[in-house]
Amino acid sequence: MYIETGATGIKQKPDRKGLVLSNLYVKKILGLLMLGLSASLMADEYPDRVVLKNGDELRCEVKNLTKGILTLETDYSDSDFKIEWDKVRGINSSTMFSLTLKDGSRIQASLNSTAEDSVNLLDQNGQLRRVHLDMVVGMQKIQSGFWERLKASVDLGFSYAKNNNLSQYNARVNLGYRAEMWFTEVTYSEVRSSQDNVENVFRSESKINYVYLLPSDWYATSQINFLSNTEQSLDLRSTLKLGLGKFIIHTNQMYWGLGAGLAYNQEQFAGSELNDRSSSEAYLGSDLNLFDTGDLTLHATATLYPSLTESERVRFDGSLDLKYDLPLDFYIGLGFSINYDNQPAVVDGVRGAETDYVTQLNFGWEL
Repeated sequence: MYIETGATGIKQKPDRKGLVLSNLYVKKILGLLMLGLSASLMADEYPDRVVLKNGDELRCEVKNLTKGILTLETDYSDSDFKIEWDKVRGINSSTMFSLTLKDGSRIQASLNSTAEDSVNLLDQNGQLRRVHLDMVVGMQKIQSGFWERLKASVDLGFSYAKNNNLSQYNARVNLGYRAEMWFTEVTYSEVRSSQDNVENVFRSESKINYVYLLPSDWYATSQINFLSNTEQSLDLRSTLKLGLGKFIIHTNQMYWGLGAGLAYNQEQFAGSELNDRSSSEAYLGSDLNLFDTGDLTLHATATLYPSLTESERVRFDGSLDLKYDLPLDFYIGLGFSINYDNQPAVVDGVRGAETDYVTQLNFGWEL
């Protein structure tokens, strides 16, 4: 400061340079405090750490691992962040997860990586187990919310030709929910075609599937299938299935399961109720899912139904679905379904077709 003399006496004026320096010190201190507070809040909100093989480290909240994809929540992304599991070098989370391992075992544990490509699993009893990251094929937060467990997709297709006013419409809807020890899936597909001077073509197929997971990659399953189509004069075919299956292969790239059980089949046909019939059947099924092939996924099912109450009758249902992922959760899908019956019903003196199939090319979006 400096001193100024005048008629009224002596006055002291502040040193502007000193004030400026003091303000800078205060701002630095406040900035450091805010930085420390924000870091503390971020650590609380995103307590998990994921290290990638390229050296990147992510502060995040780990949500789940499904079909080779690790889902995270970060502070720099409005939507969930997804990483291929084989790109992960280490993971640390004190959260308890329901984990599925490649050998079919299921445990509840937290995760702590102390070495590259491996992780220590600490269960609720304090027991420690060290495994390679490739051994972990499924991960679900024990207290995860409803929306984190839900998966849905919708795809549509439409075409129109001026010749004979030919119009075709198809739609496919999939809805799935996964809990710690079970999952359920609901699917629906429909195809309609109409043109002048030709009978309309209609086909719809839906399925409600419930699977309960058992030790050593075994599972119990129950399923209800509904089918209607004009090709086989089917107003409605309802099939209830109960069975047991096992995952022969279960990795972060694919799974393949085989199952067997009993089925009850009830059929209603167009025309007279005299054509309606029911039967008891056995079934043998196969379910193959490839999901770590880049942006392409494949799902194929095949089920054989030898009848137990109708002599030499055999049915077969099969499906093949290909999906290519696009940005913003959109995709292009190709679906194929086939139904075979070596003893189709005779309606109004006309024997129905043994085989009915449909191919669909759609554009869709998934949740």
